[in-house]
Amino acid sequence: MTGVTSNEIRILSKRITVSFQSLKAQTDLSPANPDVNQILTRLVETLVAYRPFNLGQRLLERRSIRMAWHELPSLCSQAEGLMEKHWTRIFLNRPNLRFEDLKDFWYFDNYQKLWVKEQVYLRPSCRRMVFLGSGALPLTAILAARSHPGCRIICVDDDSDAVALSARLVERLGLAPQVSCWQGQALEFGFEPEDTVFCASLLTDKASLYRVLHQRGVTDLLARDAEDIYTFLYRPIDVPEESLFEKCGSTEPCPFCINTTIHFRKKVC
Repeated sequence: MTGVTSNEIRILSKRITVSFQSLKAQTDLSPANPDVNQILTRLVETLVAYRPFNLGQRLLERRSIRMAWHELPSLCSQAEGLMEKHWTRIFLNRPNLRFEDLKDFWYFDNYQKLWVKEQVYLRPSCRRMVFLGSGALPLTAILAARSHPGCRIICVDDDSDAVALSARLVERLGLAPQVSCWQGQALEFGFEPEDTVFCASLLTDKASLYRVLHQRGVTDLLARDAEDIYTFLYRPIDVPEESLFEKCGSTEPCPFCINTTIHFRKKVC
């Protein structure tokens, strides 16, 4: 028993479907569109409220919601990318930008709380972190630089505009050259065996990436995932083949951390 009635499931399904249809109808998914902000805020609040009841499977038993489950993550991905660019431009326009200014970002606390959970899995000997799919606002990389000043950090993204914005932000915050930005496909990056690799939720073709990381000898991989009802926001990851990496631990989802980060370690034969 979940503590949620069939009628409540029906109402919840309707809310998610309406949010999906409303978001899909928008021609502008950026924060400049107040409708998008309102739709996403209500959707996230609804999912967070129902997360403790583990309703994901029960919801997917309803045909009416399956299209939303398949297509919502893509729409949310587009909106998230535009939101990051929007906020990075806001920060870059501030004449005396400081780290404290980043706390104005709507989801700063979410990123910070998740990073606190993630860094538990860092090796004491970690000297280089590689963030794949870092986007225009690489908050986790910035937090990592502040908490691990002796570690080199590389942000990787294939969006040239996002990379240009993130590079300017890092420089303005005085974090270059400790933090650098690299534009290109994740599969083409020059990984090294001692790298600790972070894989963003929105990154695609993770199966191919796992094989490349294994071939390059990378030992530690932290992949951001989504579970249960949160898979309406982020597509759940493909788990690496057991012959490549084994799961060593994971963070727990909570109201402040929608993503779950799974720690994988290279399988030793």
